[in-house]
Order: sequence, then structure tokens, then C-alpha cells
Amino acid sequence: MLKQYFAAKATHPGVLIAMRVGDFYEFYGEDAETAAAALEITLTGREDGTNGRIPMAGVPFHSVEKYLAKLVTKGFKVGLCDQVEDPKTAKGLVRREVTRVLTAGTLLEDSMLVDGANSFLTAIFIQNDKAGIATLDSSTGEFFVTEIDGANLISMVAQEVARLRPAEVLVPVAAGTEIEAIASIAHSLVSTLDPADLRKATQKLLTTLNTESLQAFGCSDKPSAIVAASMVLGYAEQNGLALTHIDGLTTYSIDGFMVLDPSTRRALELTQNLSDGTKRHTLLSILDATTTSMGSRLLRRWVEQPLLDPAAIIQRQNSVERIANDHLSRDELRNTLKVIGDLER
Repeated sequence: MLKQYFAAKATHPGVLIAMRVGDFYEFYGEDAETAAAALEITLTGREDGTNGRIPMAGVPFHSVEKYLAKLVTKGFKVGLCDQVEDPKTAKGLVRREVTRVLTAGTLLEDSMLVDGANSFLTAIFIQNDKAGIATLDSSTGEFFVTEIDGANLISMVAQEVARLRPAEVLVPVAAGTEIEAIASIAHSLVSTLDPADLRKATQKLLTTLNTESLQAFGCSDKPSAIVAASMVLGYAEQNGLALTHIDGLTTYSIDGFMVLDPSTRRALELTQNLSDGTKRHTLLSILDATTTSMGSRLLRRWVEQPLLDPAAIIQRQNSVERIANDHLSRDELRNTLKVIGDLER
């Protein structure tokens, strides 16, 4: 069983491996020491012949999510190593393999997600003085890309990443210090992945979106964005996520929104306060009277991404004015929305 464990560990470097053993998920070796310290649980051990005593730490299967959430919040990646064959038909020891890797940007579990906020995985790919940024929320299926160029390329990328505030930033293995600095601005977990070439990246998107052309999605002429998008999809799949719910891709331009640098966003306390980083006492907390998690996430995006087009601003204001002045319709609408679940997730 320990051979299975350390074989899984060897194929998933940088990941804490939690192996299902009976009613527990067990960590062994250095992972046990790390997990025990992070979770504040007892570190035990077991004898392993000439290898001496191997550290062990375990958490109950029925409450594993709260422990996993704590590890992910602290910046760890956790691989779940489960039985992949029926014990009744298995010859000898039941085979176990890593079936899922939980990282900050690839969570699906409700208990680990914030209802009114997205959990974004964002990839950055820069080539030929153009930066592609692709963002995916695995829990809702929202998937969007943009491509940025210009004299202040790095600064503009940093501003966009600061706006998105992804839970995890994905960069190429050979990324320069500038990209790593951008990722650090967002205070996100930083992961690396070898990007595919443009041909393979394009095919990845075509297959995922079940289409023959990217033209309808508005990104066929944005090679850096295509590669970044394939990085996001590849990383999600690599960590055990099925991508069948991702059936659309939105291409946007940062030119349509007000540019706010990271320090300005922090000072204005739009969606995150300076004291403890939560929504409390922010502009969003004053405005958010939504009755659904979907509405709360949408309002958060509106606050973080102020419009510049006068026509779009007036259209939004007219919509707000109409529902604000019609008390009966507004109450009826709110009562209807209250009973609707989180359809996106």
C-alpha cells in the first residue's frame, strides 16, 4: 500500500497525497508531517521494515471536505488517491490511483466555495508582444478570454489580473519574473504548465466547445488568447475535472471598461476591505441586496468592471430605474428569485 502511495506521490510532485484507507484518508511520510502541522491534527507513525518508522496522519472520510478546504485555503494542492477497482474482484491489493487534485482554482465542492464570488483559474501567456489571458470558473462553466497589446503591456496585464482576483494563476513553466510578479499582485496560488503550440491549442478549444471554428467566439485571430485558454482547459483536465459543462467562450476587450490599477482598487475598497480582505464595509456590501448567489456574483463583476460606453451605462441605468420605481413588480420578482437555486453551479 505504501508503494502505491509513493508511486502516486512521484507522479504528482508538489501535491499532498491523501489515500483512502477504510474510513480515513491517510497522509504518509513528509506529506503526513506537513498535513498534521497545517491541520493541527495528531502525527502518528507505523513501522516499515528496514525503512524505519514512517510518519502518518489521517482525517475521517465523512468529514474530509472541511480538512481539504483548510489545506487548499493555506495554498496546498491535495490529491485524492482512491480505490479504482472493486475489492470483490481485485486480485491481491486493491489498486488505488489519484482521481482528483484539488487546487484553489479548480474547486467544485459547495462547501469550499463562496456563494457570492467566483472562483477563477486564470492563465497568462505572452508571445510576440501580445498577452493572452484566459479565465475559467470550473464551478459555473464561465469561460472567457482577452488579448492585450500595447506599450504598457505588463502593466495592463497586471491591472486585469488584479481585477479578476483569481484563486489560482497559471503561467508557462519558463515564465519570466514579470509574469510571476503579476501573479503575486493578485495574492493567488501560482501554478505552472507547459503551453501547447497554437495548432494543438486551437484543436483543444474546438474539441471542448464541440465546434469546427473559433470565429463565432471572436478569438480566431487572437493566438495568445487561444494558447492561454488551452492552458486553463488542460490544467483543469489534468486535475481530474470533466469539461462537459463548458459549452461557450466569451471574448472581451479591456477597452470597454475603466482601467483601475491594483493600488486604486484596494484604496477604493470596492469589493474587498483593507482591514481583513472581506466584503464587509465595501461598496459591494452597500449595494448588494440580491436574493441569489448568481445575482451577487454578477453585481460583483459590475462593480469590479465599470463600463465606459455611455449607451451601455444609460441602458443599465434605465433598467435599474424601471425596477426601482415599480414596487409591486420588484417585490414579486424578488420573491420569485428567492426560491431559485444556484443554477450556474
